[in-house]
Amino acid sequence: MVRKREGRIPAEVMEGIRSLCKEREESFTDTVLLLMGLVNNVYERGEAAVYRVDFLPGRDGLERRVYASLSLENTDTAESALQKLTKSAAMPKDYGMGNEDGLYGLNVLAAKEADGGVSFVMSAEEERFSDAQLGTVINMLVNFAKQLAEEPDRPLCELERVNPEERLRIIEASRGPDLSFDTEKTWLDLFQENAEAFPDALAVSADNGTYTYGELDTLSDVLALALLEKGAKEGDFVVLKLDRVKEFMTAVVGIHKAGCAYIPVDPAYPEDRINFMIEDSGADIVLTEQDIVEILSSYEGGGVDAKKLPGAKPDGRAYMIYTSGSTGRPKGVMIAHRSLMNFTVSIRHLAGIRRGDRIIAHRSFSFDAHIEDYFPTLAAGAAVFIIGEDKRRDSDEIVAFMNENHLTGGGFTTSVARVLMTQYEMPMRYIIAGGEALYGITGKSSIQIINEYGPTECTDDSTWYALKTGVAYNNVPIGRAMPNSWCFVVDSNEKLLPLGVAGELCVAGAQVGIGYHNREELTKQAFTDCPFVPGVRMYHTGDLVRYNEDGEIEFLGRMDNQVKLRGYRIELGEIEAVCGRYEGIKEAVALVSEIHGSKHLILYYTVREGAVVDESRLRNYVDASTLPNYMKPELYMRLDRMPLLPNAKIDRRHMPLPDDGLTVIGEKPVTALETHLLNAAKEFLPGIDFGVTDDLFTLGMTSLSAMRFVAKVNSLELNVKYRVTDVMRYRTIRKLIAGNRRIFWNFGTYDEEKPMLVFVYGIAPVARTIQLFKLFSEAFNIFVIEATDGHFETLFQDATYDEVIDMYLAVLENHLPPACRKIDGFMGFSWGGFVSYFLAARWSEISGDKPFVVMGDTDFAGKLSGKAVREITLSEYPENLFELTGGAITQLEVVNKMNMVARLDSTVKEIMHYEGPVIQLHAGKCADEAEKEKKLKNLQVIKEYAKGLSVIEFPNHTHEDLFYDESQFERYLKILKGEDC
Repeated sequence: MVRKREGRIPAEVMEGIRSLCKEREESFTDTVLLLMGLVNNVYERGEAAVYRVDFLPGRDGLERRVYASLSLENTDTAESALQKLTKSAAMPKDYGMGNEDGLYGLNVLAAKEADGGVSFVMSAEEERFSDAQLGTVINMLVNFAKQLAEEPDRPLCELERVNPEERLRIIEASRGPDLSFDTEKTWLDLFQENAEAFPDALAVSADNGTYTYGELDTLSDVLALALLEKGAKEGDFVVLKLDRVKEFMTAVVGIHKAGCAYIPVDPAYPEDRINFMIEDSGADIVLTEQDIVEILSSYEGGGVDAKKLPGAKPDGRAYMIYTSGSTGRPKGVMIAHRSLMNFTVSIRHLAGIRRGDRIIAHRSFSFDAHIEDYFPTLAAGAAVFIIGEDKRRDSDEIVAFMNENHLTGGGFTTSVARVLMTQYEMPMRYIIAGGEALYGITGKSSIQIINEYGPTECTDDSTWYALKTGVAYNNVPIGRAMPNSWCFVVDSNEKLLPLGVAGELCVAGAQVGIGYHNREELTKQAFTDCPFVPGVRMYHTGDLVRYNEDGEIEFLGRMDNQVKLRGYRIELGEIEAVCGRYEGIKEAVALVSEIHGSKHLILYYTVREGAVVDESRLRNYVDASTLPNYMKPELYMRLDRMPLLPNAKIDRRHMPLPDDGLTVIGEKPVTALETHLLNAAKEFLPGIDFGVTDDLFTLGMTSLSAMRFVAKVNSLELNVKYRVTDVMRYRTIRKLIAGNRRIFWNFGTYDEEKPMLVFVYGIAPVARTIQLFKLFSEAFNIFVIEATDGHFETLFQDATYDEVIDMYLAVLENHLPPACRKIDGFMGFSWGGFVSYFLAARWSEISGDKPFVVMGDTDFAGKLSGKAVREITLSEYPENLFELTGGAITQLEVVNKMNMVARLDSTVKEIMHYEGPVIQLHAGKCADEAEKEKKLKNLQVIKEYAKGLSVIEFPNHTHEDLFYDESQFERYLKILKGEDC
């Protein structure tokens, strides 16, 4: 029994367990003596059933274990046991070992044979261990026994985990395919051969233009010469601070021709982080788009003598990519041209890229994955198509871009690739996914799906796996080693592990990088000489993997404090270092945790005694830090104290569940648009009762579900179009709507053959207006002004009516389609008609034209009443207005808009006179004689100001009927065309 006064695992026992879990430098004999002492100590304290250990308080921070039992028959001491292990044994016989109480998941018996040898006998729970796993364990035990028989004083950490024959077999199985190419060449040689062979072929296409191979070759010569004139020398770093423009590849090729290496930097990074990269790299030259344009614009033709350019050399540096560092200091990974060349020809071969292919460049320039978009493509004579930043985060835009440009292949981060593969019919020959675990996907015959893996330190890709057609994968393997490379699985002592045993992945061969810039100690730790293949360097990835029974590598996770989230590699220590510097923070722990089925970056923190930490200010501090956006925590959780392991270290595995720290406000929607967006969002965050002011990403939305959410919203015909970047920026439904309010927009594509109609919204339901626009667009170009949209609550909160008109005039002057030279008419219903009239009159003063105005039962007289503003109440509109209008407008929304209009009407000083043609659509159906008289008086007022007024009667329509009656839409079009006056 366990004595009550103990209540915990004895400290000396815990110390022994921890000691045994460390790298053992003691000999086998010393370790056996240590274990005997520990066991005797336990016996002295009393007996306890082994399963009860799991419930002792001292085990709170430890995982439940699979208990193993090791028994030695007929042995008195460790020395005698060791002597009996000196002879190898055949496969064990069935000794019928019992496990009556089911406490031991794995039993091992070392049994004496008649000839004096020893056999290992095993029994195990079937559901936990396969035959292959048991075979691996028994082979390791036999192998250990042989080594210890020869050298009993050999440190345990030096024992080989596999025998010599198995070692050779594993090394061969870890090897990628052989791929021959001229190792004295670089990717630049392949590009130049293509430029010479077909100079007129398309090389690069971007939003700002295209380059042929000949143009790219010539202009990169010009840039290379300019760099040399600026003082660049072979081996120097040149920083590229560019957006997604065609000049990026001009710069890269030019830098390589100058014998230099490039460092891509995202212009959106915080300035402090950019400055650190520039200073740390020692780069003297920073190129922006403007710099490159100025250099190339000075080119006057005639060519550059390329023989005078240093060019790229196999052992020279090709590029450097900065990744996050555990100390809060990013580290630069240097890659040589020799590695880049192996990568280039390997991807070209594995993906089958050939001349005539059209490859999408979707990934960010600032991450190593971009090299797959460009170098294999241009080395194959194919064309690369750079998708713009405004499109690359929107799945609909991506697919449209691929279709419009007839693209044949390309790579994406896993989350984006998964959306494209599961929700669209992909028009391409192949698609590559990388950056995160790929799961829940089925191989297709229509497109080759490739899952890749690789750290920045190994030239982007280290493994490659092509999904099999028709196979439904739960977790897709990361595959086998790249050509001319090896992928070894080792333990903490760099000992080769048997196939199927989990350990650290180490990559060796042609694509292993040079190391970390100015980080010699870190380089020595991560980059070593390969102990399995002479003359080859090896990189320790820190990733936990194993080979499956098919010989493919399965990714299991990280072994250290580094994680991948949404395709980005994140060093949690860097986040902790930044947050830990904030005044008052005692401890900071960054973790990626799962919330409602999706992963999020969370910062846990504690506060020093007596200190005060305002969480909103802490957020602002982190947002203003050098951390890039993908490394900024999404959720902050303050703890009274960190959970600890028995060794007093922070227990990262038992942090409070993120749900415990979530506060859901649940504010109800007040507009139709808020209602529609909230309902759409709830489809992707099921089971949570949240509102329009709750953070969608804190609740569990990811970039993947955000893409689906945007696709859903954009398909609802709500007269809005959002991008994934909008959702990620604004994060709540209400902020998303406010941040994406449009004061104006064009309906359809501009046609120079059609006249221009400016339509001004009143308080009209959106859906009905869209039907009207579709009809009108048959004869007109339509430019829409959002008269009473959400910008009234921000831009026009304190504005007067004249100031509103001034704003709309500025919109017309600056944002009409460039080819539009004339506005032919204005139209609006109710209050929208009043704005239309003023705009027409003011536009006439500016342009000298006299556009027509069509007003839908617009009130002039009420604007001059001089009465105080009357507060409109909910009781004046039906509660079920949302249902009555088909989900177009809510009761509260229409009341809010009416009160905004009433406030603006009270600021009207005078009504302008206008001599152009004006048409009033007069709704003649009135509730009583008083309303009828009021409306007739209104017509008289309009005639005073609009000399060219025409009135078209609608005797059977109320004010609202004019807009709601879709049967009249055809007549409105005839009126606009002058066919019904």
